[in-house]
Amino acid sequence: MTNDIYPVRLIGSVSGIIAFGSGLGGVLFTNLTGFVVQHSSYTLIFIIMGFLHPVSYVVVRLLVKTPIVPSGIRSGLAHEQQRERMKERHEQEDGPIGDVRH
Repeated sequence: MTNDIYPVRLIGSVSGIIAFGSGLGGVLFTNLTGFVVQHSSYTLIFIIMGFLHPVSYVVVRLLVKTPIVPSGIRSGLAHEQQRERMKERHEQEDGPIGDVRH
């Protein structure tokens, strides 16, 4: 996803920040899991785990303001837009397609 959102010059930095956050999250959640299981049960851990994906979805939706379009689709869209512009230019010069002028 980082390749689709950030410019090429920032991808390394963004990937490093994500890797740091993932490692830190793993360390903190491992300790949190031990503490919660020792004082309660695994039920609370499973409840927390159930909420992490929806929360991360909401965070991404709030932080990413533009739609994410994979590069292959993006180039396909550019090609489609170019075809539309050529069609419009053709219609302006020669009239609508199928229109026979004498």
